[in-house]
Amino acid sequence: MYSTLPFKTYTAIDSGLIQTLRCSDAYRVFVLSLIADRKELTTDTTIKQLSSIIGESEHNYQGGKRSISFNDKLRATKKIELSSVRIANKNRTVYKFLPLVIGNYIRVNRILYDEYNGKLPIELLGFILKLFSVANPHSYTISKSMRELSRLIHMSNKTINEYLNRLVSEGLIEQKQDGWHLNVKGLIIDSPHAKKISEMKTIMDNWLDSWERKNKDNEKMPRCLKEYKYYREKNFENVNDEYSLLKNLICGLTRTPTLIVDISYPDIVL
Repeated sequence: MYSTLPFKTYTAIDSGLIQTLRCSDAYRVFVLSLIADRKELTTDTTIKQLSSIIGESEHNYQGGKRSISFNDKLRATKKIELSSVRIANKNRTVYKFLPLVIGNYIRVNRILYDEYNGKLPIELLGFILKLFSVANPHSYTISKSMRELSRLIHMSNKTINEYLNRLVSEGLIEQKQDGWHLNVKGLIIDSPHAKKISEMKTIMDNWLDSWERKNKDNEKMPRCLKEYKYYREKNFENVNDEYSLLKNLICGLTRTPTLIVDISYPDIVL
């Protein structure tokens, strides 16, 4: 019904926000963040829309005698600002995610929603996000003690063990010598060189775009640009070390190679 909403390919969410919320609410926030505008970090998605996208009842977002509403829970975190606007003679709530702090967020692909929404209970999906938020740097492994884990993700040892066993039965987590290892699609690990990789891609993009605007004969394109264009079109699939690959290709900026190449490049695994 709401397939026209602007879903992003992936989203980034504050780790503290995920850790503080209950599991179900953590997953709801992930979906809400996936819908939010990439630049403004805002969305006026309604509770009716959000609940429909996830596939649950609107009543789960309402408060009761022993619980507060979903919106009040978000306000309490102080990591999402909620405001009211008048649209088409109706009041709409606008959610604004606060800017992220480097090193204190997780990145999650929409694949998590596409692959598991409706197949797994949302409390398990939220639990996965909580585990990922406390995983070892640049890995899917959680090696923290049960006491530390309980303190960080605000859950009891009993509930953590119960949810871990449920994930094991689903084949989404396994215990190894160095801790619990997540086998979940859609969780994105930040590379130690992520910022530098992004900068090098921008340089290569600008160089390639500039060259193609000024030159009609692609046969004379420098070899490093041809290779970069090849990998970019394949979204760098099967390249295990983007940093090393880009570092090598970007050296063409100083050498300005003119070797004419008319071959298809195989994937390079560095």
